Amino acid sequence: ACKSTIGESGDIEIVEGSVTDVHLPQKSVSYIITSPPYGVESLSYLRTHLLSFRALEPILGVDPYNFGEGVIGSEYLDGTLPDVSSFLVSSASNTYNSYFGALLDAAESAIEEKRIMMMMRFFEDMYTVIKRFDNWLTDHGKIAFIIGNKKIGDSVIPTDTIITEIFEHFGFLLEESIGHKLKTNNSNSQVPWQDRIIENEYIMLFRRKEHENI
Repeated sequence: ACKSTIGESGDIEIVEGSVTDVHLPQKSVSYIITSPPYGVESLSYLRTHLLSFRALEPILGVDPYNFGEGVIGSEYLDGTLPDVSSFLVSSASNTYNSYFGALLDAAESAIEEKRIMMMMRFFEDMYTVIKRFDNWLTDHGKIAFIIGNKKIGDSVIPTDTIITEIFEHFGFLLEESIGHKLKTNNSNSQVPWQDRIIENEYIMLFRRKEHENI
C-alpha cells in the first residue's frame, strides 16, 4: 500500500550521521519529521538505553560516555559551564531571553544556575539544528517537529513558544500545533516521588512564509 509513496529500494539512500554534522545539499529535502530530546535529560537517555549502547559499542565504535559535541544537549556530559552570553538563540526568541533571564536572576544556588544554563544550551542546540533545516528544506518543504514542555523545579519551560520563535526567525510559519497530555510509563517523564516532568507534548507543523496566501 505504501509502495507508491516510498518508491523503489534503489531510490532510497540512508545517510548515517548526526543532524549537527551531516552534509546534505542545499534545498534537497522535501519533508523533515523529527522528535529531538527535550533538554536536561541527555543522561536519562543514556541510562535508559545504556545496555543497548554497550552491546552495540563494538559495531558502532562509539563509547556512550564519550559522545561529546556529537549529541544534542551534550553540555550535560561536560563539566564546564556554557557561555550563555554568546548564544545566538538570544537573537531569535524574546521568550527565551525573558524566561531564562528571570530564572537566572532568581537562582539560589550554583547547582540551580548550572541546570538553567544547561537548558539554555539546549535551545542553542535547537537554534543550530533549525538553521540547518532552513538550509536543507526545499521552497515547498514542510517540517513536523515534536517537542514537550519540561520543568525546571516548579516552573514549566515554554518550549513550544521558544521553538516557534526560532522557526519564525528563519522564515517559517507555524501551520498547526497539536497538543496532548503526555501519557507514558517512561521513568524519564514521571516517577512516584515527584510531579510529571513533561506535562504537555506538541506536534508542531511548519512551512515557509513565502508560501503564505496573500
